[in-house]
Amino acid sequence: MQISRTRPHLRTLSAWWLLAVWLLATSPDASSPTVADRLDALIAFERESGAMPPRLRREAIERRFTAYFSGSYAKDTLAHMDDNDLKDLFRAAQLHAFHSPDPRALDDLRAAYLELTARGAKVRFHALSLHRAFLWHRRFEDAAALDAEADLEMPSFEARRLPPEDNSLQSIWMVDKDGLGIDQHSLGIDELPHIVMITQPHCGFSQRAMAAIARNPDAAALFGRDALILIPPKINFDIAAVHRWNTAQPKLPMVFANRENEWPEFTHWETPVFYFLRDGKVTDRVVGWPNDERIGDLLRIARKRGLLTLGRATHQNIGEEFPAPKNARTSSTDRVRANGGNESRKVRP
Repeated sequence: MQISRTRPHLRTLSAWWLLAVWLLATSPDASSPTVADRLDALIAFERESGAMPPRLRREAIERRFTAYFSGSYAKDTLAHMDDNDLKDLFRAAQLHAFHSPDPRALDDLRAAYLELTARGAKVRFHALSLHRAFLWHRRFEDAAALDAEADLEMPSFEARRLPPEDNSLQSIWMVDKDGLGIDQHSLGIDELPHIVMITQPHCGFSQRAMAAIARNPDAAALFGRDALILIPPKINFDIAAVHRWNTAQPKLPMVFANRENEWPEFTHWETPVFYFLRDGKVTDRVVGWPNDERIGDLLRIARKRGLLTLGRATHQNIGEEFPAPKNARTSSTDRVRANGGNESRKVRP
């Protein structure tokens, strides 16, 4: 996620230079850095840390957010901010909510949103951004309430959760046959697939990969029998696009991941990525789809693992193997409006 700023000269500065400025600015002989300076430092670090291992990058961004903005989102503090600083705090919290797996990261974003609303300074961008963040963190009830309050008019869907007593470490969200709702399903250790493909319906590389897999008899049989096609949590909840794909390719259905931290073995969530698993542990990883020759890499690993000769039916008929959860909680607050369409890499006010 990248947040564009209105000061292009600051966007060109390196994160490390900005951090040096930060250290100088926080010395006893200097005035405190402004909210805008702190936001620019956070944005610069996010941009320049892209080559870091994803988990380390996420943790580093979380540490910097805490260092730069700790205490900034208290109600009394927000009330004394001017409008520009308040909007910058909203952007900082939005960036943090995107990278952090902790649902509490939304608390700061919502606090800034409520203050913007109270003083009449919010615009549609702020409501859409908060709504999107609620969906990232699977807080569907909050998303539904915001949609009604802000009149966002998003396509609605019904979210049927697992019972609270279900303590599964991993769960997925499946689009129902009518494309009008999603059902949460747990994955036990015996139900984990041999292959997980990280994908999304609006990624061109993923589309080419899925088409190539569907055309290749060996790959189609392998993935139809032994793969889970998983959409990352931080992708727009475009149920209509997933329903269209699942209708066209019923043996290769896409499902939504619940949370990234439920899959600690996965270091990359870019699309497409292919993970080969044994007993829930990653043994091989294939990143990207430069061309259709990549399918040979997948089949070589599968052959080495003996997967091409296995007859274990895992996820060929995933909708039948994971029926709708019994006693799933369904209420009016579970009806959610989701923002469909492509995920923009730049967020603008």
